[in-house]
Amino acid sequence: MEYKISVIVPAYNCEKTLPETLDSLLGQTVHNETQIIAVNDGSTDGTAEIIKSYAAKYDNVVFCDKENGGVSDARNVGLKAASGKYVIFLDADDLLTPSSCEQAYIALEKTGAECGVFRLSRFGFGGEQYNPVTEEITSNETLEYNDKRLIWTFLIGNKCFLRQAVIDSGVLFPPTAYCEDGVFWMSFLMKRRCKVAGVRLAECRYRRLDPIEGRSVTQTMKISLVRDFFTSSEMILSLLESEEIKTEMKVKICRTVTNEFYRRLWQTDDEILALLKSGYEKYYNELPSELKGRVLSLDPDIGEPVFSKQLAAKSPKVTVKAKAPSAEFLSSLYSQTMPLFELVTPDAGEYEKCENAVKTASGAPVTLKFSGKRPLKPGFLRIVVLLKGKKPFSLLPDFILKHAALIYTKAKG
Repeated sequence: MEYKISVIVPAYNCEKTLPETLDSLLGQTVHNETQIIAVNDGSTDGTAEIIKSYAAKYDNVVFCDKENGGVSDARNVGLKAASGKYVIFLDADDLLTPSSCEQAYIALEKTGAECGVFRLSRFGFGGEQYNPVTEEITSNETLEYNDKRLIWTFLIGNKCFLRQAVIDSGVLFPPTAYCEDGVFWMSFLMKRRCKVAGVRLAECRYRRLDPIEGRSVTQTMKISLVRDFFTSSEMILSLLESEEIKTEMKVKICRTVTNEFYRRLWQTDDEILALLKSGYEKYYNELPSELKGRVLSLDPDIGEPVFSKQLAAKSPKVTVKAKAPSAEFLSSLYSQTMPLFELVTPDAGEYEKCENAVKTASGAPVTLKFSGKRPLKPGFLRIVVLLKGKKPFSLLPDFILKHAALIYTKAKG
């Protein structure tokens, strides 16, 4: 059968989320014209059996089996098996809204573009949120291949490609385990120099896992992943043509270091922090002064990162006092996306050796008191600091800021 779109799903130990992903593809408005290629990447759980059961039931589901080789290798294998005119790469814990495949097909056929970008929303840990960059991009019917905004959307799940154009380009996913989608995306754009369609009516829903459930690759702190991030970043920089877009990429590298890695300061170690520091400073120091200010303004709750637990502990922005903190409360506290806090408590449990677990408060700008029974939402401290930095909220008592942040984070889910 000739399919309009092939959707490639690399799958490794994802038995909990894979059925929902496959169901979102089978629920597409053009499901009979959509080929689903699920690639089992050497899973050790029930992933392979789930794919086999779907393939046995649905003619348009293809089961591919291979030894574990990583997400890039799995996507490349899936690409070889695809037969649709267009191709989408969707991770096994993400979803597409019901009309996404149809709308992508319509948009690319109408514009003659060789690739398209969908809206992108996040769900799960941290609540629901739309990506502002893809909101802006998809308001355009088409964009040029070298539009700077395309640097800021590397996630591959909200993209659709003309399959023959991918084949003709010779572009494959590289063996790096972090930012490999960015390398593929930029390699394709720079080689094809094609129009890009903004697909406003298609949406990829990107899942963020709760740390209790297990972290995704982009939520994991390993030195190998940090090395891969910088390796991929260098690969992308080598592809870019103009100094303007290279500079934009350096801004993004600095922002990624701060927003994706530095925010998990208390979940990392000194070796990783040293690598992050050297990489960040390399690209930050190459920026003109006005763009250095832009980098710092992107994360106003943090400011300039210090890449040292000792220094972070000496300059907290929030003092957290907890009378009898539970293990769940402490875990949620040290998973906060704003790491510049100190903990004052009689019992810090497993965190008692952390540099910011102290007996006496040092006098941070904000002091918050908790019973320590209920865990905190992941963005809670960040919201408190952002409110404290803005008038008229900065004039409010700390306990009011606390309740405002609690209400806001609860409303976001």
